[in-house]
Amino acid sequence: MRLPIFTISLLLLVSVCRVQACGGLFRIDPKDHYLFYLGYPEEKYTEWKARTEKEFRAENIDYWHKYVNKKVSAKDVEEAIYSGQLPSSQYKFFNYLIENNDTLALKYWSIVNAPDNYSWNTSEWYYPTSKESHPESSSFVSNKLNINTVAQCNDKGLRDRFAFQLIRRAFHTASFKLCIDAWEKYGSAIPESALRTQCQSYYAGALYYTQREAEASVAFAEVGYFEQWLHYDIDVLRQVYRNQPNCPSMEFIVQQIVNAYFDKCNARDLGMAGWVTTMKKKNEFDALANEVLADGKTNNPALWKSAQAAMEYIGGNKSIALKLINEASKMKGTDAVKENVRLMRTVFLAADNTTGKAYEKALLPDLKWLAEKVKSDSYYCVEHYMCFENFEGLEQFRMKVFKRVVLVEIVSHFEKLGQPERCLAYLNMFAEATGNKHTVEIKPLPKDADPMAWGAFMDISSGEYYYHEGYRTDYGTRFFVYADTARPETLKKYMAFINTKGKSDMDKFLLSNGYKDLDFCNELLGTKYIRMAQWDSAIAYLSKVPDKFLMTQNIVEFLPQRNPFREEWITNYRQGHYDLPILPAELYAEEPTKLNFCRIMKQLQDYTQSSDPTVRDNARYAYAVAMYQMTQLQAWPLTRYCYGVVNTLPDLYYEADMKTTHMQARELADKIISSSSDRNLTDKAFLLKYILLWPEAEYIFSYKFYNDWDHWQLTDKKRDRYYQLCVNALVKEWCSHNKTTLPDGYIYLTFCDTEQDHQ
Repeated sequence: MRLPIFTISLLLLVSVCRVQACGGLFRIDPKDHYLFYLGYPEEKYTEWKARTEKEFRAENIDYWHKYVNKKVSAKDVEEAIYSGQLPSSQYKFFNYLIENNDTLALKYWSIVNAPDNYSWNTSEWYYPTSKESHPESSSFVSNKLNINTVAQCNDKGLRDRFAFQLIRRAFHTASFKLCIDAWEKYGSAIPESALRTQCQSYYAGALYYTQREAEASVAFAEVGYFEQWLHYDIDVLRQVYRNQPNCPSMEFIVQQIVNAYFDKCNARDLGMAGWVTTMKKKNEFDALANEVLADGKTNNPALWKSAQAAMEYIGGNKSIALKLINEASKMKGTDAVKENVRLMRTVFLAADNTTGKAYEKALLPDLKWLAEKVKSDSYYCVEHYMCFENFEGLEQFRMKVFKRVVLVEIVSHFEKLGQPERCLAYLNMFAEATGNKHTVEIKPLPKDADPMAWGAFMDISSGEYYYHEGYRTDYGTRFFVYADTARPETLKKYMAFINTKGKSDMDKFLLSNGYKDLDFCNELLGTKYIRMAQWDSAIAYLSKVPDKFLMTQNIVEFLPQRNPFREEWITNYRQGHYDLPILPAELYAEEPTKLNFCRIMKQLQDYTQSSDPTVRDNARYAYAVAMYQMTQLQAWPLTRYCYGVVNTLPDLYYEADMKTTHMQARELADKIISSSSDRNLTDKAFLLKYILLWPEAEYIFSYKFYNDWDHWQLTDKKRDRYYQLCVNALVKEWCSHNKTTLPDGYIYLTFCDTEQDHQ
C-alpha cells in the first residue's frame, strides 16, 4: 500500500541546527570588570624599562662627556662607550684617556668591554636562575672586579660606576650575596639617578633569589619596577610607604590590592573563613590609608581616598563610596589617579538610586566627559553585541567603564522606573559614541556565496561574517537589540522623543549625540508587527519607509531567495500550489518585500473567512505555511535581521511571537483537517503539524535553560523523548483520520525523501 503523502519509517532523521549562545548577548556582568585601574603590569614594566634605559644612556653619556672636561664631543663619547670594544686610540674618547694616562678609567672600560665568558647573556635586564652561574664569569668577578676594586677608586662618580658593574656582574653570575653586599656598601650611596635605579633593581632581584621576597618587593617598588617579582601585599605597601611616601610603584600596588579585594568579594567559593580574612585585610588597608592621609607626606592623596571608595563600593556600601569618591575628586593626585577617580565617580553616580529627579542632573557632567573620552580614543571598536572583549589598556578600560555605566547602571535604573523608552535614548547615544556606522555601499554577494546558506545574515557582524565590504552597523548595536525586543509602545514613545528638541539638559545631550532616523524606527516597528501578525499595523508603518532606506539593508539580498509561501519540505514542483483567486507565491516573487508580504497575508486572512470551502481551506493552509516559515530559516528576513550559527538574537528573544504564530498555524491546520474533504490538502496540513513539532519541543525544554550548558544536555533527552511521543501521536491521528493502519515496527513519520513519491 502506498501512502499518498506519508510513509511510516524508522529512517526519519530531522536535521535541525540549534543556535547556542555564548552568553552576555546584551548585558555585561559587573563582576567581570575591575573598578580601579591605573595600568597593567606589562604596560608599567615596558614603560619602566624603556624609560630607565633611555635615562641611563643619556645620563651615562653626559657623565663621561663631563669626565673628559668636554674635550671630546658627546657624539664621540657615545660612539666609544657603546662600541663594545676594548680601549684603543681609534676612538677619540679612549684616545683622550690614553693620552692623559687615566689608568683607572681605562681599567673600568677594559672591565666593561672585556671579551669574557660573560657574553652568554649580555642583556643587563636578564635575570638568571641560580643554576645559570658560570665559573668563568665568577672567576672574572673575583679576579678583576671586586669590593677592593671599588674601594680603591677615589673619584666618587667613577666609584659609583665600578660599584654598578660589580653589582651587575655579581647578579648575572648568580653571586647574589656579593650583589647584596656591594649594594649595601656602595650602591645605596649612589645619589638618585638612573644608575642607582639599575643598581637597586639588581639588588632587589638578588633579594628575591635569596628568598627575601618581602624586602625584594619593597626594593622593586622603590625603583618603580613592575613585574612578577613585585608582591602586592599590605605589609609590603606599608613598608614601601614608610621608606618612600611617594614611591613610583605605590599606585600599582594599591591598584592590585583593591582588585584582589574585588576578586575575593566576587568569588563563589570564598566561605566564611575566607570572608573574615578578606574583611580583615580590607580593614588593614583602611587603617593604613587613614594613616597616610593623616601624615600629609603623600603628594597623591586622591590615590588612597579613591581606593577606600572603591572597596566600599565593592562591599555594597554605595552611599559611603560616593561620599568618599567626591572627597577624592577634590584632592591632589597624578593624572592617572585623577582620571580613575572620575571614571569611578561616573559609575557611582549612575548606580545611585537615591537622588530621584536629580539623578540625570548629577550624572550629566561626568557622562558627557566619558562619552567624549571614548569618542576621541585612538582605540576604535564598533560597538557590537557579539563583541567579547579581553582588553588591556587605558582606552579599552574607558570603554569597559562606559559599558558598565550605560548597559548596567543606567539601563537598570530606568527599567526599574518603568521607562524603557529612556533606556533606548541612552543606548542610542552609547552606540554613536562607540563608532556606529550608518552608510553602506551595497555590493553583490560573492559568486561562491550561497544566498540560502545557514549563517548568511545581514550587516551586523564585526568580523568575517558579513558579505559587504562597506556595511552599516545599525543592526548590530545594543540599541538595536533593545529596540527589536521591546514592546511596540516603547518604540513609539522613543520615536516621539527623538522628534522633540528636549526639555532637560540630559534630553538635549542624548538627542544631539544620538542617531535620529525615523525610517529605521518605522521599518523596525513594522517588522515587529509582522512577528505579531498584526498586518494592518505592519502595513501602516512599512508604508512610511522609502525604498532608498530598504536598499541599505543586506536582507534585500535574501528576501527574493526565500519565498514564505513555498513549502521547503516538499518537492520544488509541488511548492506554493494553492487553489485560490490569488497566487501568493507568485505575487511575493514579483515584489519580495516585507510590505508586499503583509498585503498578501492580509488578503489570505480575509480569504480564511470565505464562504467557499475550497478557497477558505486553501487560504488557511497558505496562511499557516507563511506563518511558520516567516520565523524559520526558509523566510527569516521577513521577521529578523540575522539568522544562523553566529546568530546573536536567537529564537529565545522571539519565543513569545513565534509561539503565537506557530500556534495559529497549528490551529489552522486542525481546522483544515476537520473541515476539508480534499485528501491532498488534509495530508499537507498533517505534514505542517509534523513540521511544527520540533520547534514546540525546543520551546518547552531547551530555552528554559538557555545559558546553562549542563541543563542543555540534561533536557536534550527529555526534549527528544517528548518529540518522539508527539510524532507517534500525530501518526496515530493521521491513521485514524485516513482510516488506515501502520505496518508493524514503524513508529516515526517521514515525508518520503522530500515528498518525491507524491505524484
